[in-house]
Amino acid sequence: MRGKVHLIAASVFAALAFIVSSTFSAAQDAKTTPQAFKPDNTDSHADTPTAPPRLRLSGTAPVAKTDPEPDPDEDKDTPPEPDEDAEEETPPTFFGEEIEEAFVFVLDRSGSMLAIDGTSCPVEDEDGNIITNPNRMQIVKAQAVTAMKKLDPEVHEFALVTFGGNVTYYQARVKATEANKQTAISQINSMQATGATPAYKALEVSTKYYGDDLKQFFFLSDGAPNVGGGPEDILTIFPSWYHDLKEHGCELFCIQIGESDGATEFMTSLAYQNGGKYMKQ
Repeated sequence: MRGKVHLIAASVFAALAFIVSSTFSAAQDAKTTPQAFKPDNTDSHADTPTAPPRLRLSGTAPVAKTDPEPDPDEDKDTPPEPDEDAEEETPPTFFGEEIEEAFVFVLDRSGSMLAIDGTSCPVEDEDGNIITNPNRMQIVKAQAVTAMKKLDPEVHEFALVTFGGNVTYYQARVKATEANKQTAISQINSMQATGATPAYKALEVSTKYYGDDLKQFFFLSDGAPNVGGGPEDILTIFPSWYHDLKEHGCELFCIQIGESDGATEFMTSLAYQNGGKYMKQ
């Protein structure tokens, strides 16, 4: 009986020893063997979406669109467009020469001014009629009337001298008021081409009656002087008549209209002798 008890006890002890040995061995293996990772589906972040995988393509990366830079001039006031129908204001001229503030017209109305040279552009008469082939007198009238209409009452003063058979002239220089301009225009339009060419007397009164401060002296003729004194007489005396005007800066314009050898010789000589300008129309 006692022998059986010892045998059972020995068996039990051996079994316990085997169990303890197996447990210790398993624990040692747990320290050195990696465990497979399994995601925990019960994690609180399991429903948080993750970024999809990125696919890199060859070529240039896309450029993000940006708003255009504001134009610094966009808000500035745009000037109004010019009115194409508005007539541009032009200064008064006489045969292309701009008229200054104080001047005298010395105009030939002798009989030869009725000649038609056939080289002029059409002109408009006082009634608004277009003259396609004007004579010399009609050309001068159109030029002088147009100039008178454009004179500024605040700026201009003038005198008018005409010669043909006799001489008519203003007693003094006048301001370019509307009334004075209309009077002058009427006198110009009423000129009749007649008689000889008394340029001597016309030039004398034109240099004596209108002051030394004249800015411009317009002398127009189509022929050589032949009454009261000829070309040589005028060329001899005119420099003394014109001296004070010239000293004060007056400009002399000798304007020949039409063809005449005598007029060309006289007008060019008069202009060059006195520092003036010769013009041929």
